Parts: sequence; structure tokens; C-alpha cells
Amino acid sequence: MAGSRRSALRVILPWLTHNLGLKVISLLSGIALFAIFSGADDVQRSIFVEVVPIHAPESSARVLISEVPERVKVTLRGNRSLLRSASEQTLDPIKMDLRNTDMRFYAFDPVAFDIPQGLSIVRITPDTVPLSWATRIERNVGIEARLVGTPRDGLYVDLPVQIDPSEIMVRGPEDEVQSIRVMLTEGIDIRGLGAKAYERWVQLEHPPPHTQQVTGTLVRVSFEIKHIIIDRVLNAWAIRLPEELRSSTESVRLRLRGPQRHLDQLDAKTLVVSPDLSELDPKRRSGSVPLRVVEKPATISVLELSPKRIRVTRR
Repeated sequence: MAGSRRSALRVILPWLTHNLGLKVISLLSGIALFAIFSGADDVQRSIFVEVVPIHAPESSARVLISEVPERVKVTLRGNRSLLRSASEQTLDPIKMDLRNTDMRFYAFDPVAFDIPQGLSIVRITPDTVPLSWATRIERNVGIEARLVGTPRDGLYVDLPVQIDPSEIMVRGPEDEVQSIRVMLTEGIDIRGLGAKAYERWVQLEHPPPHTQQVTGTLVRVSFEIKHIIIDRVLNAWAIRLPEELRSSTESVRLRLRGPQRHLDQLDAKTLVVSPDLSELDPKRRSGSVPLRVVEKPATISVLELSPKRIRVTRR
């Protein structure tokens, strides 16, 4: 067995080593030709190219109201190796010149695309874009604060809310600008707020499509939250008498005005009605004296007290 292998090698080795340099060159040439021709196939590939619109200046009398594509699909043809090198990252965005407001269509020019040499454009999708224009106008629009939620129970927002500036200039297509009734601020959260004055700097909400705010988007909103003021009648409020006096009249009728929360919290300690004994003759055992509200919250007013006088007797 070993002898047959040695015989085979003696036959093969001279054949392999004969003109070895030429054989190596032939092998490398074949590999190179394969690489060249395998990449020379005429094939197609589609990539997306970003679109950068160049709009007419703000001073133009017309404004574009139709949509333009954010990107277009470009189908390329060429050899496989060149197509592999072309991508969205390697191709520059295509500029879409929309400064001529008389155009009804925009057609993408294949020459304007910066594609690698050796490739050609088969198609562009879309290749044309319809254009619609409208008259551009400017108009001052009032601003309204958008309050979100409600303050604490028994409180309310004192209207009107003050806004500075009170209006803003809006520019855009005539129909859209004329349809804007008011510009709203972003939401101002008033949930759970107490009674006092507030000031907030807020942005305006975005205007409708194709329109823009000309004179700024930040406004100052000032408002005050106050107590809800109501009237309340207490029909049998006890009179507080000194221990040395007695009276057949033990209660009074009161009509009060004040914040609802404060009226709800009244009790015998916070609202006290008592006789004014300065008019009682010390030499007499009884007499008529006026009643006074001697203790109450400062936020509450007494509108009516009945009876205004009572008769008291010393014990």
C-alpha cells in the first residue's frame, strides 16, 4: 500500500511543480476575472432620498397649501458592486425649489440627483407633485387661556383672566386664517389651587396647518382664585348670656354673607351673639338691651340680626 502511494506522488509532483509560476498566475487571474464579471451584472435597486423643500419667502403673496413628500423612491440601474455602495446615507437630499408660486406641478429632474458615476436612474416615485396655492394674509387673533380642572371646593376663578399680550398676529392661507376664532394657550392646571392671585408663563397651542404665529408664542396669564360668596340664614342661633342674667329669648335669626367654606365651618365658638350690657341700668333688676355679634370670622358679614334687642333679668 505504501509503495503504491509513493509511486503516485512520483507521478503527480513533477506535474504540479512544472511551470509553477505560470500556474499560480493563471489561478490568480481567474479569481480576478470572476470577481470582475460577477459584479458587472446589470441590475436594479431602489433607495429613498430625502426631499428638502425650498419655500417661497414670507413676503410672497401666495402660500403653498398642498403636501410635499418627505422623500422619494429612486430606482437605480448599474453593476452590482456600484449599487452596493449606494444608500440613503451616501446620497445627498434632493432640493425641491418651490419659490415659483405659479407652478401647478413640480417634476423631479433626474439630473439633479447626485448618484455615483456608472449608475443611471430608471424611475423616480413620485416623479411629479401637484401644487396648490392660496392667498397669504395676516390677521390679529385674540388669545384665550385654557384652564384645566377646578380649584378647591368653595373657590372659583375670578373672570376675566388677564392675558399679556391679549392677541397675536397669525399669517397663512386666507381661508385658514379667517377661520381662526381664537388662539388657545397650553393647558394651565388649576386643580386643587387655593384662594390667591397667580401668574403663569405659557406657550400658545400650535396654529392650524400652513399657518404660523408671527409675533411670538409665549404669553403671561394672570388670574385670581376667590372664595364663593353666598348668603345664608341661621334661624335659631343661640344667644350667649352671662350666668347672672336670664332671658325669655334664647335664640336669634341671622342673615350672613361670606365664603361658603367659612359659613360651613361656623359653630358656637366661632360665631357668638351676646347682649350689650352697657345699656342696662345697674340700679334696675331688668331691662331691654341690644344684641351684638361679638365673635365671628373676619370674612363674614352680618346682614341682618333679629331681634335686635331682648329683655334680660338679673337672677
